[in-house]
Amino acid sequence: VAMADASAATPFAPFAYSYGRDSDGRTETVEFHIIGAEAQVLQVLLPPGKECKAEPGALFYMNSSITCQTRGQFGFVRALSRMLSGESFFVNTFVNRGESPQYVAFATPTLARVCPLDLNVLGEVYAQ
Repeated sequence: VAMADASAATPFAPFAYSYGRDSDGRTETVEFHIIGAEAQVLQVLLPPGKECKAEPGALFYMNSSITCQTRGQFGFVRALSRMLSGESFFVNTFVNRGESPQYVAFATPTLARVCPLDLNVLGEVYAQ
């Protein structure tokens, strides 16, 4: 499944991001919605047992089956580079512990739009 064009995706026609293959060789995808106009929210439908990472303070809401673990970024160079760039030393990992896909949503602390990027095409991207 390729990522949907930004103009075609709506809360009713979500984006789907393919990010790898499972142990059976099937392509794994994560469905997500971008909700709102100027103050947008990223809503991720997290499959069972899967996780996603976010900066502290980015969580908007989550289902009850989602758990959050906060950990520091270990490694002196990595921690120093995050701190010097204004990022937090800590990263939150959200894991779906349920048996069905569950939602976790993220928002920015200020008014902002969410821009979907296909990392399978672009590779590694650094953004602020």
